Amino acid sequence: MEEFGQEIEILEHFYTTHFFQKALFYPHHQLISIYYRVRFPEPLRFKISNNPYDFPERINGSQSFRWADITLLQEEELSFPVDRYVLGLLKNQTP
Repeated sequence: MEEFGQEIEILEHFYTTHFFQKALFYPHHQLISIYYRVRFPEPLRFKISNNPYDFPERINGSQSFRWADITLLQEEELSFPVDRYVLGLLKNQTP
């Protein structure tokens, strides 16, 4: 709900961080990331873009959403180490 502004249905837990990841904005804290497989029970009510960073002004907290083919997505396109790790997990599960 937080990022999309609409309800989601959690299908299953996918992964929770199992290594130390320093929090970006809090130097003495650990970041714990939890990933789920989800679906939207209703039609999407938010914009899907084809371009990264597709918002009029880059201010703290700005977001844009786009779909990506897991098999074509590259680690360099992701900002955080844990997201890069999860990409590898997803690619290993993709037929």
